Amino acid sequence: MQMKNLTMKELPCSEQPYELLESKGEASLTDAQLLAIILKNGSNGERAVDLAARLLASVPAQGREPLIALCHQSLRKLKQYKGIGRVKAIQIRALAELSKRLSKQQAMERMVLDTPEAIADLYMEEMRYLTQEVTKAIYFNAKMELLGDQNLSVGTMTRSLLSPRNIFLAACEQGAYAFVLIHNHPSGNPIPSLNDIVLTDQLRQAAKLLEIPMIDHIILGDGRYYSFKEHENTQREEK
Repeated sequence: MQMKNLTMKELPCSEQPYELLESKGEASLTDAQLLAIILKNGSNGERAVDLAARLLASVPAQGREPLIALCHQSLRKLKQYKGIGRVKAIQIRALAELSKRLSKQQAMERMVLDTPEAIADLYMEEMRYLTQEVTKAIYFNAKMELLGDQNLSVGTMTRSLLSPRNIFLAACEQGAYAFVLIHNHPSGNPIPSLNDIVLTDQLRQAAKLLEIPMIDHIILGDGRYYSFKEHENTQREEK
């Protein structure tokens, strides 16, 4: 006989995440309790809070916080966990995407993107855990105010598949004065490859001809970044 899924209402009042959030505030809840609110109910006789706690304990963290590691699991991998079916997997992926968007919007509101560090900080959480190289162009107006960004390519584990033509087409569409190229290294090491160096030189030459300055090329690793602009400035200062 299959046991029913336990809901929040079947928990003692003192343990119900909804009531705890109302009485003590969301900051007082554990990661498992917050995740239980998203999941709504448990599975096969397991309470939602217990399911959430087990899920956080079993996800491969690889040095990250379990909640962050969980939010970077693919839909397919999430479905492989006991008690996580299609609906719960979708709920977790939706939570992950909302978290990324909120983080990015909050960063954009409080940061002035006038340094490589500020740009790297804005995109770090969005791109540091990606398993493929993703390349974006970030566009600015003449006052160096952010106009927006655009995905240009999704590559493999080792090489980004990028058409320089798309960078300048998108720049013209957005009425951009200048742009910054940014991409991630799935290895976590942001040091540029030979392909990165060659691409940067080619784009700079094209940018001069088209009079749409390329301000910088930034490579994101795991919590680290490499800026061609910063590196070249450092070299000039050392001469």
